[in-house]
Order: sequence, then structure tokens, then C-alpha cells
Amino acid sequence: MKKTTDFVFDAFFFHFIILSISRAFRDCARRDRLTARAFLVYAREIFLNAIQLLEVAKVEIRDKYQLLGRCGIFCGTDCEVYEAAHSSDNEKKERAAKALERELGIAVDPHSLRCEGCQGPEESMWFECRLCLIRQCGKNQGIKICTECRDYPCRIMKLWLSKSQSAPKNLPKIDELGLDRWIEKKSKTM
Repeated sequence: MKKTTDFVFDAFFFHFIILSISRAFRDCARRDRLTARAFLVYAREIFLNAIQLLEVAKVEIRDKYQLLGRCGIFCGTDCEVYEAAHSSDNEKKERAAKALERELGIAVDPHSLRCEGCQGPEESMWFECRLCLIRQCGKNQGIKICTECRDYPCRIMKLWLSKSQSAPKNLPKIDELGLDRWIEKKSKTM
């Protein structure tokens, strides 16, 4: 279900698209050098670029918990896949792909790395995150982070904490600052 902010956001971008196309039409009419077909191609390009911006911006503002792993990581600073997926640095993408190839034993195309966070839309999530037992359990229980669970720390979470580098450091800080303040602080370090 769309929130009021989504409609406002959609209206803003729709206005941006119409304004861009009308300016282009005015410029074309002044020069009178562009054919109608060429103008339509140009207008279509503007429209498609605006739609891409809209989708990216919607993902970025969808939910402040989107980059919070229920296990205690913050995707924006603790997840190599998320960081590589959102980086324009091809070397960073290559390093992440090579690390994943070693870990998973399969070929990984660096440009196929895509993820919008552990609590983001599943269709935009790295496949390992989609399969994560901790994420699925937390989602089924309706909790934002495992420390909210009555069974914390469960067997799976204990195993994760023994393997993770960042979660054991993050969880005490979350307890200290509170979840919202911790997310705000981590978001600023991205």
C-alpha cells in the first residue's frame, strides 16, 4: 500500500518529467531543426531517465530499517555486496565478486551485484540474503532486529555471532544508543 509520501514523491517526479519534456519541446520549436520523431526519441529518453531516478530514490527512502540486518549488521557499512552494488568503483566490484566466488564456489559477474538491503524489497536483494535464516525468522516474527526476540540469542544467532566481524560489535552499541539513533549514526558514515 502506498504511503502519502509516495504519492507526493510520485507527483514531484511526474512534474519534473513534464517540465523537462516541455522545456525540450520549447527549445526544439525555437531551433526548428528537430523532426517530430527525433523529439519523441529525446522526450522518451528524458522520461526513462526520470523513471530510473524515481525508482532509485524510492528505494533510498522506502524505510529507515531497510539497511538493517536483523542479525546486527548495517548493510551500508558492513556488507561487501551492498557496498559494491552501490559503488561506481569497478575495482571494488571486482574484489567483491572474487571474494564471493571464493566463498560460494561459483562465478559471479561483478556487474550483477545488486542489493537494496536486508529489509529491502526481496526482488532487489542479493540471493544469499533472500535465503538467510535469520532474516526469514525475524520477518516471520515481525521484528526489526534479533535482540527484540524472546529467544535471543538462538542457536543460529550464536553461530552467526561467532562468524561475523561486525554484528558482535554493533549489537552492544544498538543497546546503548537505541535502534533508531544507531541507524541514524551508521547512515551518516556511509
